[in-house]
Amino acid sequence: MDAQWPTGDLAGRLADAQSRIDGFAARYPLRFHFHWRETRFDGRADLTERGTARIRLLGDLGVVPFTGEAPARRRRLLELAAWREGGGDARFVVSGRHRLGLLASGEARSTGAACVMAEAVRLALEAAPYLDLAREIRAG
Repeated sequence: MDAQWPTGDLAGRLADAQSRIDGFAARYPLRFHFHWRETRFDGRADLTERGTARIRLLGDLGVVPFTGEAPARRRRLLELAAWREGGGDARFVVSGRHRLGLLASGEARSTGAACVMAEAVRLALEAAPYLDLAREIRAG
């Protein structure tokens, strides 16, 4: 049996859905989280003085091993946190609890829900090579 497309005005339905998203009245600061590529990301959006939303994502990449457990892997992971090349929106950080994180930040063009979601997705997609690098070092 073939799937049937819904009847009616698809463009009208899409416009209605977009207006509902755009009309979402967010209360700032916003906090959200999601899982992507086996990594939990915690996000926060704050209002700026310019009337836009600043978004910060922190991906949890796991524990940095102690020197007695895996000295070479620890050294390589800490070198990631010290690495500052590229000038992009993402960098590695080590928390006080010895966890490696990936911190990404950006600014949405407006405070509407669609713009905030789009910026969070953009940041996560641009962080993919960083996630791959950390995963490769952790495995290795």
